[in-house]
Amino acid sequence: MPTLALPEVTLAYDDRGTGDPALVLIHGLACDRSYLAPQAERFVGRHRVVSVDLRGHGESSAAASYRIRDFGDDVLRLLDALELPRVVVAGHSMGGLVALEVAARDPERVVGAALLDSPILLGAETGPIFKELLAALAGPNYVEVFRAFNAQCFFPYEDAARRERLLNEMCSVPREVVLPALEAIVTYDSAAACARISAPLLYLRGLNAVSEALWHEHVPHGLWGQPTGAGHFHQLEVPDQVNAMLDRFLALALRS
Repeated sequence: MPTLALPEVTLAYDDRGTGDPALVLIHGLACDRSYLAPQAERFVGRHRVVSVDLRGHGESSAAASYRIRDFGDDVLRLLDALELPRVVVAGHSMGGLVALEVAARDPERVVGAALLDSPILLGAETGPIFKELLAALAGPNYVEVFRAFNAQCFFPYEDAARRERLLNEMCSVPREVVLPALEAIVTYDSAAACARISAPLLYLRGLNAVSEALWHEHVPHGLWGQPTGAGHFHQLEVPDQVNAMLDRFLALALRS
């Protein structure tokens, strides 16, 4: 496992395959790079695939700050270190916000961004809900509250053993990482980031309430899709569907 030592954090990542553009996979909150393993395996035969553990997650080290901009800084520095001239970034959940951040800040390098059920374009009603959640997570029952929150993310017919494993893994991530990252999700201006991106954008909905109409209102040039029979973790539940959509998106990004 290679690592990249930065002044404030050490990133763990995988770098496999060849082919242009490179595909950069970014996991969500309280997850790690293995949560996009089906996508890495699918595309490594035709693309260089880079999967990164974000700061405070997986095998990467902890840090002092967990803003979306901080995660984006880390990914951009990794792309510089790997000397990748053209990439498509694909992020699941919070990782989609990081993908937006990277695409908005490096338009010369990023030729496409795919968001896999990411919490974007949040309405005004989200603030009070998350304020209540953050207060509960700061209390004595952190694990129980975070487990209940994550349990809502699964499709009713999700494999029970996998659901239990993912819940246990996510609830093992320290509160010191989860709370500031959750706050960063709510405060991130995804609409502004989308408006700055001219490269192709794809949104794949799972359980998040980002409708096709709302997406196209803010991203007229964007693509939108929804896998069938899956929840928030559709990239793990129905990888063949998600991979087929990503395959088509990569082809379109190459034409841009």
